[in-house]
Amino acid sequence: MDDPLTVIGVALVLSGLSALFAGPLGPLVVGLLALAVSVTRGGGDDAVNRVNCPNCGAPNDADADTCEYCDHAISGA
Repeated sequence: MDDPLTVIGVALVLSGLSALFAGPLGPLVVGLLALAVSVTRGGGDDAVNRVNCPNCGAPNDADADTCEYCDHAISGA
């Protein structure tokens, strides 16, 4: 279930079923479980190392020599 629409659809179906069987707290439990799953799956592998420009504060690639916005030198990169 890597497709976000599939995950949302399953969550909606489970939410509806849990409302029938568990009352109003059922959808809350399903929502908390979905949140826990999404947090644990993360996505940290896609993260790019960034540093902020000391002059303007804009995010830049960690290996950049100058800021792509203000052309200020980024030291310690």
